[in-house]
Amino acid sequence: MELHYWEKQLILYTKNHFPRTDYEKDLKRFPAELYVLSIEHTDDYNVLGMVVRLYQKLVDNGHIRFTLEKFIDNIFRRASFERHKNEVAYVDVLRQMLAEFQGLQVRDGESVILDLGKADEEMKAAIEEDMDKEITI
Repeated sequence: MELHYWEKQLILYTKNHFPRTDYEKDLKRFPAELYVLSIEHTDDYNVLGMVVRLYQKLVDNGHIRFTLEKFIDNIFRRASFERHKNEVAYVDVLRQMLAEFQGLQVRDGESVILDLGKADEEMKAAIEEDMDKEITI
């Protein structure tokens, strides 16, 4: 299975290889880079589109074991826990998929199951720059 560079970076982000400032803005950086958009022109649809395509690719290649029952159950549990509601929002679907990225097994002992490379240094620097701006404001 071949992952695009920015798909790998998104998985690394979920695995805490990047600092986090503004979660929603941070997430927009990955489809912005993949689709060659400015962050200002990247919206929730672009984020969800990238995440859903990557999720399906990982399911198709056996990296995520998907059952509809488990997926829906986990989404409703998250919604209930985070907002004390029995309704699902866009963010619940997104966060469930990202949580599964975070839990991906990428190594088995010494063998690499999913080669993600290293976190992109320019992206790290951009996020850290945003962190510095927030601190000085």
